[in-house]
Amino acid sequence: MSVLEAQALSCPVQPFVTTCAVSSGILAPAFDQALIEGWNRLFNAMFEWGADPAQFADEDIEPPSPAAISAAAKMAQWWHDHGYPAPTIAAPDGEGGISFEFRRGTRTELVVVHPDNTSEIICFENHRIVERSPICAG
Repeated sequence: MSVLEAQALSCPVQPFVTTCAVSSGILAPAFDQALIEGWNRLFNAMFEWGADPAQFADEDIEPPSPAAISAAAKMAQWWHDHGYPAPTIAAPDGEGGISFEFRRGTRTELVVVHPDNTSEIICFENHRIVERSPICAG
């Protein structure tokens, strides 16, 4: 991935990554430095999850599968290339997949990439599920 930088390899590995200004609840404009840094943190984290799956042994969770990492990276690259803000949070789901969470006011959208390369979106409004549907690869 072109977004990865060599210095990221020397950073400590974290089991999740917060990519946006969660505390303020405000998403950065498309060309804001915070947005660029959020995407960089996301791509670096996914690279590290794939490069060292043993890091999850102490957490007693299933690390993201190579298929899930690949599909999640392609999805994230598409969002990045089309000017979308980075997810608020990205994390392994503990079952071999990766979850992306997008928060906007009272709405939360959870995109889950499963280890078998399938994906779904779950939308919440005021913490209640209002929509759940598969995402078709295309």
